[in-house]
Order: sequence, then structure tokens, then C-alpha cells
Amino acid sequence: MSKEKTRPNTVILNAVKDLSHRFFTLFRMTTNNESSFTLIELLIVIAIIGILASALVLVLNPSQLLSQSRDSRRTQDLSNLNNAIGMYLSEGNSVLGQTDTVYVSIPDPTLLPGATSTCSSLGLPTLPTPYVYQCVSTSSLRNVNGSGWLPVN
Repeated sequence: MSKEKTRPNTVILNAVKDLSHRFFTLFRMTTNNESSFTLIELLIVIAIIGILASALVLVLNPSQLLSQSRDSRRTQDLSNLNNAIGMYLSEGNSVLGQTDTVYVSIPDPTLLPGATSTCSSLGLPTLPTPYVYQCVSTSSLRNVNGSGWLPVN
């Protein structure tokens, strides 16, 4: 009778030993000494990178950098135009349009090709007399034969 009582206990103890052995073996496999990152560490690093990236965007302000590059491009274009007009005048040419006309580099969308106007559709501020605006059509805006926005051939 004592064998019968000890037998189920032995079976249960052996099963518990086997389960504990499997658990600790599995635990040892997952907690080995190899270097690896946990999910929390990865999330913390991603959060830090996100914070640094947003701070960088706020400090550098890419839209401001783009507008500064466009402004410097416009300034360079105006400088080139000024140099070209200076060379034009140094060659003995003296006609640069009429003295009481303000030539506007914005095309008048209501004009037919080749026509000029006083830029009334652009909503520009009123000039004192005797000055007037002059606009050209979209198609002739970039002409370099004297019929463009700047009357220089």
C-alpha cells in the first residue's frame, strides 16, 4: 500500500521537475549572455531620435532656408541684369525707354500677345503724375528684342 501512495506523488514530482527543468531551460535560452536590445530600449531610442529630429526642424526651419536661397537667387538675377544694362549703356546705347514710365516685370494676363497696357488689372498702387506703369503680355514678357518687360534690345 505504501508503494501505491508514493507512486502518484512520485509521478507528480517528476512531472513538476520536468516542467521546471523545461521552464529554466527556456528561460536560460532567452536570457543568454548575448547582447541584444529589448523593446523598451528600442522605443526609448526611437523617441529620442524623434525629439532630436523635431528640434532640428524647428531650429533650421527649412522653409526659411528655401526662401533665403530664392532671395539670394533674385538678388543675383538683379545684379546680372544691372551689369547687362551697364554694358549696354557702355557700348554707346542710350535708349532705355521713356523717363516717366515704370516698367513692371509682372505680365498682364488680360493682354493679347505683343500688346502693352498700364497694368490696371494688377492692382498696383497709384503713381504720382506724370508717371505711368507699363506691362506686357505673358507671351512677350521674356523678349530680349526691346518688346519685353524691359525696353532694351
